[in-house]
Amino acid sequence: MPLRVRVVSVAGVQDEDDFGSNDLYVTLTTGGQTEKTTVKKGAGRQAIWDEAFVFPNWTPGSPIEIEVKDKDPLKDDKLGKVKITPEISGPGEKEVVAELHHGLLHKKRGVINLIVSAQ
Repeated sequence: MPLRVRVVSVAGVQDEDDFGSNDLYVTLTTGGQTEKTTVKKGAGRQAIWDEAFVFPNWTPGSPIEIEVKDKDPLKDDKLGKVKITPEISGPGEKEVVAELHHGLLHKKRGVINLIVSAQ
Protein backbone atom coordinates (compact mmCIF):
# COMPACT_ATOMS: atom_id res chain seq x y z
CA MET A 1 0.00 0.00 0.00
CA PRO A 2 1.53 3.31 -0.99
CA LEU A 3 1.92 5.88 1.77
CA ARG A 4 1.95 9.64 1.27
CA VAL A 5 3.78 11.71 3.88
CA ARG A 6 3.63 15.49 3.84
CA VAL A 7 6.30 17.22 5.92
CA VAL A 8 4.54 20.33 7.20
CA SER A 9 6.91 21.92 9.72
CA VAL A 10 9.51 21.62 12.46
CA ALA A 11 9.70 23.80 15.57
CA GLY A 12 11.89 24.12 18.65
CA VAL A 13 15.05 22.42 17.36
CA GLN A 14 18.43 23.33 18.82
CA ASP A 15 20.47 25.91 16.89
CA GLU A 16 23.83 24.21 16.27
CA ASP A 17 25.54 26.87 14.18
CA ASP A 18 28.11 29.10 15.88
CA PHE A 19 27.75 31.71 13.15
CA GLY A 20 24.41 32.19 11.47
CA SER A 21 21.34 29.97 11.78
CA ASN A 22 20.46 26.35 11.05
CA ASP A 23 19.90 25.38 7.44
CA LEU A 24 17.22 22.78 8.18
CA TYR A 25 16.11 19.73 6.20
CA VAL A 26 14.29 16.50 6.98
CA THR A 27 14.96 12.93 5.86
CA LEU A 28 12.29 10.20 5.88
CA THR A 29 13.17 6.52 5.52
CA THR A 30 10.93 3.47 5.26
CA GLY A 31 10.95 0.26 3.24
CA GLY A 32 14.48 0.89 1.97
CA GLN A 33 13.50 4.26 0.46
CA THR A 34 14.83 7.60 1.72
CA GLU A 35 13.43 11.00 0.78
CA LYS A 36 14.72 14.46 1.69
CA THR A 37 13.06 17.87 1.88
CA THR A 38 14.63 20.97 0.44
CA VAL A 39 17.10 22.82 2.66
CA LYS A 40 15.64 25.89 4.40
CA LYS A 41 18.65 28.21 4.56
CA GLY A 42 18.86 30.40 7.64
CA ALA A 43 15.77 28.78 9.17
CA GLY A 44 17.13 28.75 12.71
CA ARG A 45 14.96 26.79 15.15
CA GLN A 46 11.88 26.29 12.96
CA ALA A 47 10.87 25.83 9.34
CA ILE A 48 7.82 25.22 7.16
CA TRP A 49 8.03 22.93 4.11
CA ASP A 50 4.64 21.56 3.08
CA GLU A 51 6.44 19.00 0.85
CA ALA A 52 4.92 15.59 0.08
CA PHE A 53 6.59 12.26 -0.64
CA VAL A 54 5.12 8.91 -1.72
CA PHE A 55 6.49 5.60 -0.48
CA PRO A 56 5.04 3.06 -2.96
CA ASN A 57 6.32 -0.05 -1.17
CA TRP A 58 5.22 0.86 2.36
CA THR A 59 3.46 -1.90 4.26
CA PRO A 60 1.01 -1.12 7.07
CA GLY A 61 2.70 -1.36 10.45
CA SER A 62 6.13 -0.43 9.07
CA PRO A 63 7.86 2.44 10.88
CA ILE A 64 9.11 5.63 9.29
CA GLU A 65 12.44 6.97 10.53
CA ILE A 66 12.51 10.76 10.53
CA GLU A 67 15.60 12.88 11.10
CA VAL A 68 16.02 16.65 11.19
CA LYS A 69 19.45 17.93 10.19
CA ASP A 70 21.37 21.17 9.77
CA LYS A 71 23.14 21.41 6.40
CA ASP A 72 26.78 22.41 6.86
CA PRO A 73 29.71 22.61 4.40
CA LEU A 74 31.77 19.79 5.96
CA LYS A 75 29.38 17.58 7.93
CA ASP A 76 25.66 17.97 8.58
CA ASP A 77 24.56 18.20 12.22
CA LYS A 78 21.91 15.76 13.45
CA LEU A 79 19.42 17.83 15.42
CA GLY A 80 16.73 15.29 16.30
CA LYS A 81 15.04 12.11 15.22
CA VAL A 82 11.93 10.06 15.81
CA LYS A 83 10.47 6.79 14.58
CA ILE A 84 6.71 6.66 13.98
CA THR A 85 4.37 3.93 12.83
CA PRO A 86 1.39 5.50 11.07
CA GLU A 87 -1.96 3.93 11.90
CA ILE A 88 -3.92 4.26 8.68
CA SER A 89 -7.42 2.80 8.80
CA GLY A 90 -8.96 3.88 5.54
CA PRO A 91 -9.15 6.94 3.33
CA GLY A 92 -8.37 10.41 4.52
CA GLU A 93 -5.42 12.25 5.99
CA LYS A 94 -4.10 11.97 9.53
CA GLU A 95 -2.10 14.68 11.25
CA VAL A 96 0.91 13.45 13.22
CA VAL A 97 2.80 15.62 15.71
CA ALA A 98 5.90 13.84 17.04
CA GLU A 99 8.59 14.85 19.52
CA LEU A 100 12.14 14.83 18.20
CA HIS A 101 14.88 13.41 20.42
CA HIS A 102 18.67 13.54 20.31
CA GLY A 103 21.60 11.70 21.85
CA LEU A 104 21.94 8.76 24.20
CA LEU A 105 19.74 10.43 26.82
CA HIS A 106 17.02 11.06 24.20
CA LYS A 107 16.73 14.73 25.08
CA LYS A 108 13.65 16.40 23.63
CA ARG A 109 14.75 18.52 20.68
CA GLY A 110 11.58 19.98 19.19
CA VAL A 111 8.57 18.69 17.29
CA ILE A 112 7.76 17.75 13.71
CA ASN A 113 4.34 18.08 12.08
CA LEU A 114 3.37 15.62 9.35
CA ILE A 115 0.25 14.61 7.46
CA VAL A 116 0.05 10.96 6.39
CA SER A 117 -2.43 9.17 4.14
CA ALA A 118 -2.79 5.92 2.24
CA GLN A 119 -2.75 6.23 -1.55
